[in-house]
Amino acid sequence: MEEGKGKLELISKAEVDRIAWRKSEVKGSHEYILTKDHPEFTVKITHAIKDHGEVSEFKGRRYRYFFFEGFKYWRMGVVINRAQMP
Repeated sequence: MEEGKGKLELISKAEVDRIAWRKSEVKGSHEYILTKDHPEFTVKITHAIKDHGEVSEFKGRRYRYFFFEGFKYWRMGVVINRAQMP
């Protein structure tokens, strides 16, 4: 699936840029937010991940990732993560 194609109706870059993403202390460079702190964005990104995401394996587990504006996004419980794409 082409990055960003047909996804701007769900999420805008400006909306993502307004969020204060926290740096993860876990090894690897990614950021996260808590779903309770951004309920409206959580609904949008969760739908984007579910409806437009791609399944990929990481350390033997399968995750669904949504690719948008140079980042990949994934949800783990009450956390939305993102990592910059190389």
